[in-house]
Amino acid sequence: MSEELQVDPATLDGLARNLRGLSAQTEPARTYLNRWLGLSTASGRAFFEVTKSIAEVRDRLDANYAALGSLSDRSATELESTAIMYRTTDHAYAAELDRTLVGEK
Repeated sequence: MSEELQVDPATLDGLARNLRGLSAQTEPARTYLNRWLGLSTASGRAFFEVTKSIAEVRDRLDANYAALGSLSDRSATELESTAIMYRTTDHAYAAELDRTLVGEK
């Protein structure tokens, strides 16, 4: 037998705040990344392959940070919406709906 699903909207709000904080940290991380891994090709032929590899890593990290920021922000929005839904939905109806989510009959 499944346990009854319990949702605390305040906990969802807290998680949403944490995700917003993570999202906000990605832009400074990208700035740092581009500042310290933004090498010029003027280093000379001896360092061409190293510079090329570092640029590829920088580009991949930059794209990953951008995706992380976007996903974190969108997840926070959905968590906030879910918390609002749990605060405003009729509790009897919500309990009935929750039972269907955890497989209770």
